[in-house]
Amino acid sequence: MKKSLLHLKSISKSFPGVQALKDVSFELDRGEILALIGANGAGKSTLMNILGGVIQKDSGEILINGENVQMRNPGDARRNGIAFVHQELTILPKLSILDNLLISSFPEKSGFIKQKEAIQTAQSVLERVGCNLDINMKIMDVGPGDQQLIEIARVLLFDPQVVIFDEPTSSLSKREKDRLFVLIQQLKSNDVAVIYITHLLEEVFSIAEKVAILRNGELVSEGLLKLYTRGKIIKHMTGAESQTLHKKKQKQDQPCLLEVSGLSSHGLLKDISLKLYQGEILGLWGLLGSGRTELVRAIVGLDPMDAGTIKIRIKEDLRVVKSQNANRWIGLISEDRRNEGLFVSMPVKVNMTIANLKAFIGKIWPFLNFKAEDKSSREYVQKLHIVLSSLEQKIETLSGGNQQKVIISRWLQRNPIIYLMDEPIKGIDVGAKVEIKNLILDLVENGAAVLLISSEIDELMSICDRYLVMCRGQITGEYPSNASKEKLIGAATNLLKT
Repeated sequence: MKKSLLHLKSISKSFPGVQALKDVSFELDRGEILALIGANGAGKSTLMNILGGVIQKDSGEILINGENVQMRNPGDARRNGIAFVHQELTILPKLSILDNLLISSFPEKSGFIKQKEAIQTAQSVLERVGCNLDINMKIMDVGPGDQQLIEIARVLLFDPQVVIFDEPTSSLSKREKDRLFVLIQQLKSNDVAVIYITHLLEEVFSIAEKVAILRNGELVSEGLLKLYTRGKIIKHMTGAESQTLHKKKQKQDQPCLLEVSGLSSHGLLKDISLKLYQGEILGLWGLLGSGRTELVRAIVGLDPMDAGTIKIRIKEDLRVVKSQNANRWIGLISEDRRNEGLFVSMPVKVNMTIANLKAFIGKIWPFLNFKAEDKSSREYVQKLHIVLSSLEQKIETLSGGNQQKVIISRWLQRNPIIYLMDEPIKGIDVGAKVEIKNLILDLVENGAAVLLISSEIDELMSICDRYLVMCRGQITGEYPSNASKEKLIGAATNLLKT
């Protein structure tokens, strides 16, 4: 009887208060591409961290070519042919590309590095993933898309039998995604098995041939992808039919809450003006590098402005405010969740209430009323369906989607009148996307205004009342909610043609 390359057999894992995995089993053969999908907190990352030797299973077996193997650490996984491309990059920003690629595998002789061989090896593997950068460049000077490709190149140095990709396209442009998909097909043709974790169902149907679906730590369905529809996958993921948006018609003649005039930042932004109205969701669309993130950062004073004014409605009037003071009225959800949005080593509760501590000061200043803080945090855990074992659980142990929900709840507690949301649904499953978009709709229904950035144009078009399009640091178009996708894409690229 033919033995499969990889067989996960009855894998279980518990954390305090949470059954993360329960009796999960599936098989993968050489040259197969399996999409591993599930809602946030379903157990995908836990399962792959067990396979990658990052954490230890409580029970079950991992069989490689029919032999029971132990993954006590990432070194064991590597020796057994398992490579893991993590969602959160593990590269070292102050070292060169060469050093990052070969940091644990420099060729050497008698204690000395064989520099010529090292350079040839690095250049060869970079060429394999379609990255043509100078290997002496520091990682901090490399864009996020190329950083992802360098991370992938590093794991390919070990000629793995199985490669795990955890949300690999989260930082990639369309061109870089296409390169990645070509690379995955090359791995398949070389009999390498691929486990592909993603929340983007269009990627599942374009790259995978098998699917395994987790829900609440259990495998609820697996099989050939051709036997599944999008609706069937969503039903297995959530346990229910696809959710719907509760979109209401925008009220007319609403007051302006935010007015930006002539905002410029040398080399990044050029003469940007916009208005954001009460009860409005304004979509900000543009390709990677168009200046979307730089714009929202400048509005709240995180990046410098060379020129321009910012006005915010305070009481009944639009008043000029300094950008560094704008956070009194504006909540910012940053695109870089891990580095700019989270205190990764601190508990969930601290991350949730940090922007609104004044509301929890007790009778004896400056001590916090911890009961009130706990009560408020639990309310938002329930409201946003955040999966955790305890409010004292470290935020870094939550899934990416649940981390994002904690950040959103932080600003819901603060209750500002304006929200700048940069990729708030990035890396979130389809059910959670609908939940968060409905929260956004509730915010504007209750009088707030939202400036929404997303790389997924279809997601913007499902919710926004109006669009602004950026290209090369400029606003290149303003369009109503019924604008076509082609019109928006055209405005986002028209300056690139000149």
